[in-house]
Amino acid sequence: MKKAGVLWISLAVIMISANYNLVFSEEKKAPDPPIHIQSNTLEAFGEKRLVVFSGNAIAIRGDMVLRGDKILVFYRGGEGEVDRIEVHGNVMLTQKERTAQGEKAIYDQGTQQIIMTGNTVLKEGKNIVRGEKIIWIIPEKRGIVEGEGKKRVTATIYPSEREERKVEEAGGKRSK
Repeated sequence: MKKAGVLWISLAVIMISANYNLVFSEEKKAPDPPIHIQSNTLEAFGEKRLVVFSGNAIAIRGDMVLRGDKILVFYRGGEGEVDRIEVHGNVMLTQKERTAQGEKAIYDQGTQQIIMTGNTVLKEGKNIVRGEKIIWIIPEKRGIVEGEGKKRVTATIYPSEREERKVEEAGGKRSK
């Protein structure tokens, strides 16, 4: 009976979390696409209000893909409202040509922020930004990259590539 109850709680949390505007959505869209999570193992801890997906965990929502060694979903309340999501080990967030890598990422539902730490790297095409910590404030569509100690933020930006991308997005051709 306890095992069936824990499994039921796990499935409920997964289903409920699919309805929340989580890591994978910056703007409210109707309807929100579901979150599909795959891993080698799913463990639910009812009293801790925690579901752990471990072993090559992958979460997909729309065109966003989140990968890590473990994905932890913390929830609160009797209805399984998502409080935060943590991703540990070899974290990679991908959307189209954009990627963010680090060792740990935390999404906080209350503050609507994603914080990624541990030798973070942002890439878009050939452009690269490196730092120790990335903070993404979802409602403001604003990001902050921080260094740590003597390790400073570094960026390599290819202006011509950015210009070409703007032209492509506008559906036009670049004049020479």
